[in-house]
Parts: sequence; structure tokens; C-alpha cells
Amino acid sequence: PVALACASAGIIVGFIGLTGIGVKLSAMVSIWGTHQIVALILAMLVSIVLGMGVPVASAYILSVSTVGGMLIRTGVPMVQAHLFLLYFATISAITPPVALGAYAAAGIAGADPNRTGWQACKLALSGFIVPYMFVYGPALLCMGTPAQVIQAAATAVFGVFCLSITVEGWFRGQVSLIERVLLMVAALSLIHAGGFTDLIGLVIGGAVLIRRLRMPVPTTE
Repeated sequence: PVALACASAGIIVGFIGLTGIGVKLSAMVSIWGTHQIVALILAMLVSIVLGMGVPVASAYILSVSTVGGMLIRTGVPMVQAHLFLLYFATISAITPPVALGAYAAAGIAGADPNRTGWQACKLALSGFIVPYMFVYGPALLCMGTPAQVIQAAATAVFGVFCLSITVEGWFRGQVSLIERVLLMVAALSLIHAGGFTDLIGLVIGGAVLIRRLRMPVPTTE
């Protein structure tokens, strides 16, 4: 499998190099991505599109060869840049319209491939955000003091938990629209690295979850 992935990636990388598409695409993304967040979003889209229909290893090699240098030039450290592209190369397997992982799962379950892909994207929504956390919160990669690493890990887990409740709309019963909005604000605040934003997220998310825990669990008859 490794040899096949490298061979397929080599063919595509060679095509990109001979035609100059990689240089043009990287230059175009560099022009549009003068701000780091814009560059990250564009790199995410490029990585997902290039990863459609190819194995993860091939998708990762394609992404690095195309936009990896652009990310590093915008100030993203090398480790975070590679992990960022690796995550989205992996997620491309469940991103419609060409989602090999979703197609395989749909074939086993006898379900519609497109609906399976969109449902997979919904369930994996936090996976689209975690790579950004690597860039803006390097403590998640154990880059920092032990206190910073523990704080980053704890707030990230709680933020992803709030985001999961927001997406599913269920926690000890049906979650109201206002509660889902508040939990989304809490999740985004916790995901963004920073003491002040973490405090806001903990207060909002904690208040909503405590309220839900104090409510009686609905029973089905």
C-alpha cells in the first residue's frame, strides 16, 4: 500500500511540476493569503480538493508540495504546517462529492453515498477546527510549559464537547436554539487560544451545561 500510494502521488506531483500548476497555484494562494488566517483557509480548501479520490498519503504529499511552502512563508511553523495539511488530507476521505471513506462505508451499510458523506462531515466538524487549534495554540502539541499544555488540552476538550452538543442538539434532552447558540460561542471561545477567551467559554459553556444537568431527564413511554 505504501508503494502504491507513493507511486500514485509521484505521478501527480510530477504532472504538477512539469505543467507549472503547482507554482501558479502557490503564487495565487500567496497573493490571496496575505493574512495568515486567509492563507490557512485557502490551504484547507486546496488540501481537501487535491485529496479527493486519492489515498491519504498521496493527498498529504500533494498538499505539502502545493501549498506547504506558502503556509511556512506566512509564519506558520513547519510542524504545525505539516500537521495542518495532514489533518485535512485525512478529512478529504469523508468530504463530498468525492469521499472514498464515505463511499466505502455507504457500500457496507447500503446507504446513499452523498448522504453518508455529509453526515460524516457533520460528525467530524470538530476535525475541521482542530488543525487551526494546532496553529494558534501550539501548547496542544506539547510546545510550552506543563501548565500551558494542561490548560490547552482541557479547554480544547471542553470546547469540542460544547461543539458536539451544538451540532447534535442533544444533551440530556433536546437543546433549545438559544442554548445551541451559546454553546457555539463557548466552543469558539475555548478553541481560540487565550486566557480571556478561555474564561468566557468556560463561563458560558459551564452555565449552559449546569442548567442542563439540573433539568430532569425526559422519559420515553
